[in-house]
Amino acid sequence: MRVFALGCVVLVATLCCSGQQKITAAGVLTANGVPDSLILPGERSLLLTSVSTETFGPNRYIAWLPIDSGDAIGGPLTVVRYNTTDHHIERRVYKDGDGVRDARYKGMPAGREVSGMCFENDLGDWREQGGWLTLGFHVNPSEGCAFIFDDKFNFRFEIDGWIWTAVGRSLIVVENLRHFAPTHPNALDVFSPVTGKLEPIYPRPDDPVRSAYQKRLKPVMATPQECAAKNLSCDLHSIDADIDDITVISPTSFRFDITLSATGMGGTAEKEVPSLTTRYLATSIGGSWKVKPIRLPRGHD
Repeated sequence: MRVFALGCVVLVATLCCSGQQKITAAGVLTANGVPDSLILPGERSLLLTSVSTETFGPNRYIAWLPIDSGDAIGGPLTVVRYNTTDHHIERRVYKDGDGVRDARYKGMPAGREVSGMCFENDLGDWREQGGWLTLGFHVNPSEGCAFIFDDKFNFRFEIDGWIWTAVGRSLIVVENLRHFAPTHPNALDVFSPVTGKLEPIYPRPDDPVRSAYQKRLKPVMATPQECAAKNLSCDLHSIDADIDDITVISPTSFRFDITLSATGMGGTAEKEVPSLTTRYLATSIGGSWKVKPIRLPRGHD
């Protein structure tokens, strides 16, 4: 994988570190083997701020964002698929609002409409996973986006979050977080581009480990006055939860670790309630995901 941004850039095997060097769409296409006859006139002078390229089999995938489009949100995004065997090239251009508004996804980290907010920062990786092609975007350390394309190179869905990996034909998603917040309550989902269904994996209301930890926190949390004065969270429903070691076991199962902590609940809570790490198993049964703890932490009641 090769990702290019402003400044020092690498175009395949060519290293250009001059502060005066500017990257054009034509230069990126040429560096990736696209013949001059297939380059459009407007691409010869189009300056780029971020580029991502990858090769899967005979296909080379290229995505770019222009330096200054005059759009306050960002973009447009151009994606290209070039087949090095038959020399066929396909281009898609996406801007804010493209796609289909679908009420089923309101308030969810998945949808069928393009959000230009994804275009405000750098492009991430092209990846093939679960039979899908995905392109990531880096918004900030706590926030990302990803586009999902089908085998015809058509945009299907946008994910607000990080696509971790595939499990079968579905994708494991870690949701975005608020960048500046007293707690970081990570959430984990499984999204199926086949059915368009997103299913929450963590947290779940029937989790005995989480419920027990919340009960331990409740009597030692800071008072409402202290919470307001120190800008603490003091919300048992958004306790700090760190996701780690997501490992796919089979096309219908995976495991992951969750570490809960008393961060943001006040000094007494942080001192008296230690962090707690639990391993969970998620299994797809009859079209829905079942989740249970499989390794309880020491000292768990």
